[in-house]
Amino acid sequence: MRARASILEDLTPSQREAVTILEGPVLVLAGAGSGKTRVITYRTAYLMDNGVEGHRILCLTFTNKAAGEMRDRVISLLGLGASRGVGVPFMSTFHSFCLWALRRFADRLGYSLDFAVIDETDQIGVVKEVLKELDLDPKRFSPKALLSVISSVKMSGNPDVLKQSPMADVLMQIYKRYIEYTRKYNLMDFDDLLLNTLRLLEEDKVARSFLQNRFSHVMVDEYQDTNRVQYMLIKRLVEPHENIFVVGDDDQSIYSWRGADIRNILDFEQDFPSAKVIKLEENFRSTSVILDAAWHVVKNNTLRKEKRLRAVRKGGEKVRLYVAKDERDEARFVVSEIKRLGRPYNHYAVFYRTNAQSRPFEEELVAAGIPYVVVGGLRFYERKEIKDILAYLRLIRNPDDAVSFKRIVNVPSRGIGARTVEKIFNLIDELKVPLWQGLKLIVGKGLLPSGPRLRLSKFISLVEELRGMMDLMPLSEFVSAVIERTGYMAMLEAEGTHEAQGRMENLQELINVASEYDDEEDALSLFLDRSTLTTDIDETKEEDAVTLMTLHSAKGLEFPVVFMVGMEDGLLPHYRNTESPFYLEEERRLCYVGMTRAKELLYLTRAEERKYYGVTKKFRPSPFLDEIPRDLIEDLSKRETLETPDGPSSEDAPFSKGDLVIHPRFGKGLVIGVSKGASFLKVKVRFYKYGVKVMAHTSLKKVG
Repeated sequence: MRARASILEDLTPSQREAVTILEGPVLVLAGAGSGKTRVITYRTAYLMDNGVEGHRILCLTFTNKAAGEMRDRVISLLGLGASRGVGVPFMSTFHSFCLWALRRFADRLGYSLDFAVIDETDQIGVVKEVLKELDLDPKRFSPKALLSVISSVKMSGNPDVLKQSPMADVLMQIYKRYIEYTRKYNLMDFDDLLLNTLRLLEEDKVARSFLQNRFSHVMVDEYQDTNRVQYMLIKRLVEPHENIFVVGDDDQSIYSWRGADIRNILDFEQDFPSAKVIKLEENFRSTSVILDAAWHVVKNNTLRKEKRLRAVRKGGEKVRLYVAKDERDEARFVVSEIKRLGRPYNHYAVFYRTNAQSRPFEEELVAAGIPYVVVGGLRFYERKEIKDILAYLRLIRNPDDAVSFKRIVNVPSRGIGARTVEKIFNLIDELKVPLWQGLKLIVGKGLLPSGPRLRLSKFISLVEELRGMMDLMPLSEFVSAVIERTGYMAMLEAEGTHEAQGRMENLQELINVASEYDDEEDALSLFLDRSTLTTDIDETKEEDAVTLMTLHSAKGLEFPVVFMVGMEDGLLPHYRNTESPFYLEEERRLCYVGMTRAKELLYLTRAEERKYYGVTKKFRPSPFLDEIPRDLIEDLSKRETLETPDGPSSEDAPFSKGDLVIHPRFGKGLVIGVSKGASFLKVKVRFYKYGVKVMAHTSLKKVG
C-alpha cells in the first residue's frame, strides 16, 4: 500500500484540504477541469489508509464508465491489484446501487427478488398494452409522451399533479393501469429503482438499518445532476453519521429537463449546517483565454455560487468566431478548418444544441472523406437483435416476465400471432395466476385450438429446456446456445442479406460481452442488469474520427479543438427556453459547459440564415456572444475558406456499379451504387471488413 504522504503529494492545496477531511458533511465546488474525480478517488484511498474499511465506502455517480474508472484508480492507488473483494469500495451509478439494494430487499415491498428491470423501449410496450386495454388510440396518446407524464408523477410522488391537465381522468387511468401492470408482472423501470429504494429507507426498519450501517461514508459525484428523489435517498442514507461528501459544480447544472434539481447543490449548506465548503478553482484543461471567455458568459447567472476558474495553462489563442451565410457555409467552414489545422481527427469535436443540426456537417465530412462518429446514435443494446436475445434471457431467468414473452414468443415466427397472444393474456386474466403457470394451464386444459396450443406447447418446452441448461455452462456458451436453439441464428442466415450479416456480427459481440461474466456467480442476472443500465457514454469507443454531439452529451468530455455551432438566438438559447429566467440561465450554463470542453482552440460559429422547418429564416446572434469581451475574440468571417471538392456534375461518373475501389481507412470494397449529391457523387460501397458505407467519390480510388 502506498504511504499516506505519497498519496497527498499528487494534490493541489485545495484538493488536499478536501481529501483529508475524514468526517462530517463536505461540499466541494469543483469547476470544470479542476480534478473532481481525482478528489473522490484520492479521498477514498485516504479514508482506507486511515482505517475505514473499503466495503463501507459508497461512491455514487451517473455512468458505469465513470464508476469503473474511479474504482480502477483507487485499486491502483492502494496497490490492490485486481482485487474485487470486500476491501474494494462500492462505486456505482445510482441505479446500480439501488438495484443492488433491491435484489436483497424487494420482497419486503411485495416484489420477488428476481424482478425484471425494463428500459424505455419495454416501457413503451407496456404503455401500448395499457392503451389497448383502455381502448385508446396510440396516435392520439403518444406512448413516449405518456411515459414522460408517468415519470413526472412518480418522481413528484403526487398523482394530483395530473389534475392540472384537461385530460386528467384519462391520464389518471393510464397511470394507474401502468402501475398495476408493472406490479402484476414483477417489473421495475428506472424510476422504480430509485423510488423503491427510497421506500425501503423510509418505511422498512430492517432494510434501513442494513443500508445505513453498511456504509459509514457516502460520496456523490456530479451532485448538481441529482434529482429530488436521489437527494432524499442520499439524505436518508447518511442520517446516522452525516458523513456525506459531495462534489459538483452549479455552473454545470444542465439537466433540469430530466429531473436534475440545482437546489440540491445550492442548498447543501442549509441541509447540513455544519458543512465545510471547499472550492476547486484551478483548471488543468483549458487555456486562460478560453476560461476567461466562458466566465464572462456564466457570471451573468444569478443562481450560482461565486467562483472563478484559474488556468494552469496560461495564455492561449483567442476564441475564433465565424459568421456564415447559411448552414451549408457554416459546415464547409468547419470542415475547411479541420483540414487546415491537420491534427488527428479525434482531436476535433462539433457541438450543437439539437440533433437535427448535424446533417450538413455529416454531408460535408463525407464529401471531404473525413471519418466521423455521431454520439447518441442507436445504442448497441437498443438494436433489435440484441433486445430480442436479451428478452429470451430475461424470460429464461424470470418466466413470468410478460414484456419479454410478448416480444419473442413469435420471433422467429412460430405461428403464434398477435390475436393468439391477446387470447392467451385474456385467459391468464381469467385464471388469475402468474404468466408461466397460466401458459401451462392453457395447454394442459386445452383452452386454445389445437394448432396454436401445439405451437405454444413447443415454445414452453423450448424455454424450459434452456432453463435446464442455464447453470450447466459458462454464460457465453449459454448465450450462444440460446441464439442457436431458438432458431434466431438460422433465421438470419436464411435471410442472407448484408444487413442480416451485420446483425449476426452484433450477436457475436453479445456473446463476447457475456464472456466477461463467465467466472461470476449468478452471471446471467449480473449480465442482464448491466445490459439494462448501460448508457450511451458507456458505449462510446475512441477512434480516429471527428466527434459530432449535442451540448448535453458533451458534459464530462474534453477535446483539443471544439467547434460550437449554431450560436444563434433561438438555437442557443433554444427558443423554448427564452421566456423563463430559470431556463434561460440553464441555457447559459449549457453554453459554458460547451466552451469549457475545449483544451486549446475554441471556435464559435453562427449562420445569418438557415432552413427552419423547410423555410429559410434569418437568425440574430446568440446573446451569449455579446457577453464575451471583444478583445478575447478573433473574427474569421472575412477569411477565404477552403471549399469541399465539387463533384463532376457535367462529366461522366468516375465509378460505376461493380468497380473495385480502395479507401484509405476502410480498405478494399465493391461499388454497389452511385448517386448524385449536392456537390459530389455519392458512392455506395460494400467494404470487405466494414460493410456497406456511402461516401464521396473524392475519397475513393479505383483498383486495377
